[in-house]
Amino acid sequence: MHAATKPVPGEPVTAKSVGPRKALVLAFLLALATLGAIYWNDQYLTGAHAMALTAALASCAVVITRRAFLSATIAAAVVAFVLAISFIKRKQTDFILHAWDLFDTALWRFSLVDIASAYPFATALAALSILTMVCAPLILLWREPRNVRRLPALAAFVICALSGVVIARVEGGPRHMQYTFPDRHLSSFYSSWPEALETLARGQLIDAAPGRGAPFDPAPACAPQGKPPHIILIHQESVTPPGPLKGLDYDRALDDLFRSHDASSRGMRVETYGGASWLTEFSVLTGAASRFFGSIRHFVQIYMAGRIDDALPNVLARCGYTNIMFYPYLKGFFGSARFFETSGIKQIYDAHDQKALSSMEKDSFYYANMLTEIGRRVERKEGPLFIYLQTMAAHWPYDVTHWPERKVKGGGPSTHPEMNEFLRRLAMAQEDYAALLKDLASRFPDERFLLVHYGDHHPLATRFFFGLEAEEIEKINDTLPETSPAFVTYFAVNGVNYAPPALPDINVIDSAYLGAVILEQAQLPMPDSWRERAQLIRACDGRYALCPDRQSILQFHRRLIDSGLLIAR
Repeated sequence: MHAATKPVPGEPVTAKSVGPRKALVLAFLLALATLGAIYWNDQYLTGAHAMALTAALASCAVVITRRAFLSATIAAAVVAFVLAISFIKRKQTDFILHAWDLFDTALWRFSLVDIASAYPFATALAALSILTMVCAPLILLWREPRNVRRLPALAAFVICALSGVVIARVEGGPRHMQYTFPDRHLSSFYSSWPEALETLARGQLIDAAPGRGAPFDPAPACAPQGKPPHIILIHQESVTPPGPLKGLDYDRALDDLFRSHDASSRGMRVETYGGASWLTEFSVLTGAASRFFGSIRHFVQIYMAGRIDDALPNVLARCGYTNIMFYPYLKGFFGSARFFETSGIKQIYDAHDQKALSSMEKDSFYYANMLTEIGRRVERKEGPLFIYLQTMAAHWPYDVTHWPERKVKGGGPSTHPEMNEFLRRLAMAQEDYAALLKDLASRFPDERFLLVHYGDHHPLATRFFFGLEAEEIEKINDTLPETSPAFVTYFAVNGVNYAPPALPDINVIDSAYLGAVILEQAQLPMPDSWRERAQLIRACDGRYALCPDRQSILQFHRRLIDSGLLIAR
């Protein structure tokens, strides 16, 4: 910037004014301290990105006010506020600040007294920042003379803003997982603004038809005929059938893992490749596709927690089910605990509760914990159980041989090493699932069980079959078209002491429809909203996000909103 060393002609100087040279020195020192604080929090490229955009913010303020110290003060206050609030949010939710948080006040359900008591320094810093942003213009517009010309300030703004954009492109843009990191607060906050503005432009979190829709009838009292089956829903982490992978040499006995009670193999279309299991969790439990939430979809569990009244576990709870989850991570992973709880799963056994020794346990480990819990509940003669269990055995990485002591088949001689390891883990999963079916039948001969298992997304080991090389999940998902077979995994339905009815005569369904299939297979009374989903399966040929009649899906969303079953604002 080009700064004047004396007051700009026409600018009054009073005895209480800050001299132009002193103001510039103070502005420089404050800017230096602010940039240092940014780099201390956001290092490397994200630090450079945050510093460039903060400098652009200060330059913009200079263009407007023509006062260097005032502009530096405002920029420093904004930085301090974001860091303080983001720190508090992560402590409360394991998630750092997103720009949408500023518009979604329902997220801030925390007691101010409790927050101030738990985080006094961060609370004080946030309060001081707000006070500074309010008071600084009132004081410095009067005391600081205009000491910077607009044209150089405008040039500085353009250079800094463009630098921020270039650095963001080099860095690769915000990764969805970085919002759980203990740093990168400021860079992530800046990067989240396009997502927040897109959501504001849409007018609501989920895309829906305009106007008003006919509300669904209130959920009737659920009174199953006879004794309903226990429902076990198994989220098979990173599992997909090997059969559709062209040219793969493997033991065809593996295909049995993916067959249902009618001996058929069926596909399930998911919305992510190689990671982001929470997207599939959301679709399966809520019966809504995350793709309708636009670019904010990676945070859909966070923002929709407590806003969906007809989630599958809630529906089952109204039918007398006790809902239990066996979760392979800690409850706070990606802010998921509140989503699961508000969806109707009140009892969550996470990795700590299950005494997991690592983040990678065999499927049999989780099955053993589940069988013990079922035994306790059956002994107490409790009602039907809905158990949502997630596995981890097939999770990345695949350049490590897990459980080498288990002698199972992998791929043929020419199989890529990563795919060979993935096939080994599938063989172990098949053995463990077969053992689970036998254990349920032998230990609980008087109980009926409906088992549904599905693959949440493809493993990265399949990327070579789609012409991909790098293990960069975000870039892969941006590259693949929505119609790619890389988004098709599987679901399978089996019964123990229970004969499920016929499955829908559709080869591939979207993950958002799986809940409707479960309710049909359990032969439970379905509320109108889920009966509508069952009809959409047939009308859209199993597609949800890609339904040929997209308007019917948007109108369905409108009806959910107008029925109060989904809160979208």
